[in-house]
Amino acid sequence: MEQTNVNGKCFPVDLLSESGNAVASFLPEEEAERKKKQIAGIFAWLGMDVVASIEVHAGPSVSLYEVTLESGAYLRRLRGMEDDFMLGTSLKGLRIVIPMPSLKTGTIGIEIGNDHPCTVALRDILETSAFADSNMELPVAIGRTVAGEPLAADLAAMPHLLVGGATAQGKTVFLHSLIVSLLYAKRPDELKFVLIDPKGVEFDVYRDLGDAFLAKLSDGGSAVAADVGTSVDALRSLCKEMDIRYALLKEAQVRNVKEYNALPSRKRLPSIVAVVDELSEILLSAGEEAMRLIVRLAQLAHIVGIHLVIATQRPTCNIITGTLKANFPARVAFRVSSVIDSRTILDEPGANCLMGCGDLLFSANGETVRAQGAWVDMPEIARVVRYVHEHAGEAEAYVLPEATNGEACMEAQRDPLFEEASRYAKRKKGVNAADLQRHFALGCIRATRLLAQLKRAGVVKDED
Repeated sequence: MEQTNVNGKCFPVDLLSESGNAVASFLPEEEAERKKKQIAGIFAWLGMDVVASIEVHAGPSVSLYEVTLESGAYLRRLRGMEDDFMLGTSLKGLRIVIPMPSLKTGTIGIEIGNDHPCTVALRDILETSAFADSNMELPVAIGRTVAGEPLAADLAAMPHLLVGGATAQGKTVFLHSLIVSLLYAKRPDELKFVLIDPKGVEFDVYRDLGDAFLAKLSDGGSAVAADVGTSVDALRSLCKEMDIRYALLKEAQVRNVKEYNALPSRKRLPSIVAVVDELSEILLSAGEEAMRLIVRLAQLAHIVGIHLVIATQRPTCNIITGTLKANFPARVAFRVSSVIDSRTILDEPGANCLMGCGDLLFSANGETVRAQGAWVDMPEIARVVRYVHEHAGEAEAYVLPEATNGEACMEAQRDPLFEEASRYAKRKKGVNAADLQRHFALGCIRATRLLAQLKRAGVVKDED
């Protein structure tokens, strides 16, 4: 498959690697039969000898066992019995789904991890009709479901996405697959990215996308924010961009960006996708202002074609607040350590039962689907970025407006110790958060915020 993309040139899919796993090879027949017998035996052990039949739907890492029950079975007895099913068995990644909308009436779904999980390559999803032939505005390749079906979704319809899970469970790979799948789906005049990574290590590979797919900040730098100060500046600029776009819609007397772009006399407004790799790092330093900017964007920005994808490895209620969740109806959860964390992300249990390594739950439109996330590695991403860099030609830069401090004035929000800390930092020729803690007897959070303010003001440099 090839996608028409960079300035109308062919964007070859063979820049990405194939997994080599056919759907038919996901689950060996002998393993399926063995687990069907285990399931029937567990029902009998629990005193519920009501299984009429078991049908298997093979998935790459987790398979779905569709259990048809005899009439008279009480489904409510099965709710929350995952621990009973796993007791004394080798079944892993087990989750009971009652009811399951995609199954026949009178059946329940039991998801069980495969003995030998298979990788789902991003290329395998991009080549399916679910992605390539869809009419989605911003198609995102998610992976394959527990029934082996390709899963893709429209980011524009979500209209924002919240991603949570414990460390090293697949969040960052998911973000990479989301970015690359959008690169394959859209042209530079249709899409711009704002990539926010306070840790400064994950999104640097995309800098060579340049003006083709990256928006520019008002200072001339590409919108790959690699520290907390630049991250907050990018959020402020997005808010200002949103206000400007609303003014354009009002002037043109249209309701949304799609209607605006259909007007022949208007210059096209590209969709902007802002991807935040670690929300907690920003909130630790920028606190209330960062949360206010994100919530404001989440409430209003999708109407003017700006969409947020926010990830965190700390799915706690002080990071994923009720206000934030209310504006992010679409969510992806990777494995977490407790049912409380699962409820924080999804408002339901289940993420605590996942297997890790890309096993995820995707919740949207009132339905939760389990899938194995698509895999894309750094060499593949580098090949795609290099291809864009070499073939995009001279693309017109899309510059985000400078966010003046009328609505978000950092000067007014500076720590009372800012001036004294500035003098201390200049005397020492550089400080870190630990220095500020010891010298001013501050707590960790306040010292980190004060350091971020010093960096934004240019008093302290990142390498200090």
